Amino acid sequence: MISALALTVSFGAIAQSKEELKAIKEQQKAITAILKDAEKLGKVAEDAMGQIDQTKTPDFAGARSKVAEAMANPQAKTMLGDINRVAGDIEYNVMRFNTAGAGAGDNDALKAYLESCGAGFKYYQAAWDAYATPDEKGKTNTKYNEKMAANAANLFMFSSGLYNAGLICFQAEEYEKAADYWKLAGDAIESPLITTATAKNPLISANLEEFKNDSIRFQSKLYAASCYSKVDHNKCIEAYKDLLKEGKQLEAVYSGIISEYSELKDTTNMINWLNEGIKALPGYGVFTNSLFYIYLDRQDYDGAIASLQKSLESAPDNVGAIVLIARLYTQQGKHSDAAPYYQKAIALDANNLDANLYYGLNFLAEMEAGESEMLKNHAREAEMDKFSNEKLDAALPYLRKAFQLDVNHENNDIPTLLMQVLYRKFQPTGAQNKAALIQEYNDVAVAYGRPEYHK
Repeated sequence: MISALALTVSFGAIAQSKEELKAIKEQQKAITAILKDAEKLGKVAEDAMGQIDQTKTPDFAGARSKVAEAMANPQAKTMLGDINRVAGDIEYNVMRFNTAGAGAGDNDALKAYLESCGAGFKYYQAAWDAYATPDEKGKTNTKYNEKMAANAANLFMFSSGLYNAGLICFQAEEYEKAADYWKLAGDAIESPLITTATAKNPLISANLEEFKNDSIRFQSKLYAASCYSKVDHNKCIEAYKDLLKEGKQLEAVYSGIISEYSELKDTTNMINWLNEGIKALPGYGVFTNSLFYIYLDRQDYDGAIASLQKSLESAPDNVGAIVLIARLYTQQGKHSDAAPYYQKAIALDANNLDANLYYGLNFLAEMEAGESEMLKNHAREAEMDKFSNEKLDAALPYLRKAFQLDVNHENNDIPTLLMQVLYRKFQPTGAQNKAALIQEYNDVAVAYGRPEYHK
């Protein structure tokens, strides 16, 4: 049996709920009234032919202010479909009103036109999602779908609306808005708004066909990811990672991820993604070179070699990685370990400048180390000369090859090493082919703007 106290509490709760429900209804009515005002303020005047009357400028600022007022109402969350739909309609009217001015070269009209394309599409998308969410009775609202879809398709399509909305915001240094619009330009072609519009209207379907081009769609999303870099590096990384799934323009996508980790000074992730990039693009030398210099800076030669050798498991003919392993061995003075890698690189690509140049350097480094050791052990001069000449003779053809390959004479290591070898070859009294060696020395010096040899 229910006590009198329990009944009192129960009836009190019901009464309170009715009061709350009444307050909610009143606030929802207030929102509806505000939205009607917004629609009136943002309505464009049309003549009998349906052309917009440019002499009567709607109060778009007032209409937007009303939408903001509606959104600030405590019950806005229960009417997001209506609020965003009306906001979308206002931006659609802004676009229509400014079309003529934009076409006539009015920059202010063009900016307003394009910004309304981006904002309007986002509002319609938000309205669509809100209407598609079941209410407390489990019902959804499809009443406005066809009109919203048609308007959204026009905002997306006219003058590449969403794409150029991103461009306008980027030029204004509104980077987050630009990124959002560009991402939307890439994703929207597959949205329910667009698919509904194309299903209902063959003309819209035909006009949107070009936007289905995968390169245009992907490029928009790539611009978005790049733009996020100026706002939030972690958000930018996630955008690039999402693009990886599409398997396109991998150089740009991997480079973007690596660059963002560099900005965050996160060397661990930077190295991990350099390795991922090397696996995915074994012929792209930029990643292997970047990895090399990171490890070189950290003096972690073993780590660098292990990382590069791992990359060779998936790409055994990656000449860039092979040369870098050889260079790391040279850097450590492990000349005999370096030699097979240089030889393999040259066997795979005889015209690889780095392989020839640094194989020559490996012989010279080996010569210097050997000469130092022989001096410590008081080796005979003839023995030292024989050893040194063997290394000079071994280095010379590779350095000459590197010189031939550097057709624009841009690599300053080449003249430094080649002229050193030529000088050592012609300097001794009685050197063979002395005149030819001096001439070759001077040819290299002139090519790189170095001083010539004079007796």
